[in-house]
Amino acid sequence: MKLEDYLAELSHREFEDFAERAIKSIESFRDVRREVMVSGWQIDIVAKEKIRTRTNVVEWLFEVKAYSRSRIGSDVIRQLIALVAHSNQAGSNRKVALITRTRLTRQATAMAEECGIEVWDPPRLLEILPERFLKDEIFEFSTGSSEVDSLGLSSESLARALESTPRGQEHWSAYQALCSDIVQFLFCPPLGEPMAEVSDQHKRNRRDIIMENGVSDGFWARIRVTYEAHYIVADAKNYTKPLKKEQILSVAHYLKPHGCGMFGLILSRAGPGPAATHAIKEQWIGSRKLILVLSDEDLMEMLSLKSQANDPELLLGQRIRDFRLSL
Repeated sequence: MKLEDYLAELSHREFEDFAERAIKSIESFRDVRREVMVSGWQIDIVAKEKIRTRTNVVEWLFEVKAYSRSRIGSDVIRQLIALVAHSNQAGSNRKVALITRTRLTRQATAMAEECGIEVWDPPRLLEILPERFLKDEIFEFSTGSSEVDSLGLSSESLARALESTPRGQEHWSAYQALCSDIVQFLFCPPLGEPMAEVSDQHKRNRRDIIMENGVSDGFWARIRVTYEAHYIVADAKNYTKPLKKEQILSVAHYLKPHGCGMFGLILSRAGPGPAATHAIKEQWIGSRKLILVLSDEDLMEMLSLKSQANDPELLLGQRIRDFRLSL
């Protein structure tokens, strides 16, 4: 199996795990850590490299992107440029690198080279990773379970991951990545593959997950027509307590008829509190924005529906009916 094909089968979480193992397999790297705060930045993986010809140590800041696009564009590189500038200002001996399973466009490649961003895509990974590591990885993968979807995901594995992911803001990154895996497993196709952390033009509003809705019939087609939802916005909130009003309003800012549309999802561990429920009603009555909050129990139920070859959208439809009929 080719490395590119192997990586394409991994879920977002599995690709991040692969990236960590890959870095550790390179002899010059040490002190490899996940989800580290560096000067106010949340970094996916941080590692130190001892250069043989030098006495100093280089600190590497790795951003891991498990996109499934045909090519990664310059939008992804632009997100890393600020990190490069910040690293240079800090005066430390640092490098910024992007680990991806997708190749870059020519423009993105040129931007990365100009800004000094290392890109570890499949061809580059084949060059730098030890042959023994690659053989072990692919062999282990090929002997695994086949009862998964084309992304290497299953209802059971995602349900276990949801149960084991800790609640709380300090674990927001892991929860957001898991939510992206879950919505992709449940809804894609027919929806387009999730785009993560997309900002509006003025950088004021950042949506955790966006999926394009070009479905021509069925549930999602009705959602697009009724709520102008040409894109489905989903926000992940890894809170320990039920949502408050402020979290509903922050998502409502994303919803615009001339933008993504007027339909949004919030994935939150404990669901909405009373103030959040009231805010959801206000947003619908006053602005025609429909926001559904999905708790862990809701996600578990949809994963169960999927495992039984039923449509997970059945739960969404029931939530919409209950909401509309309660007014």
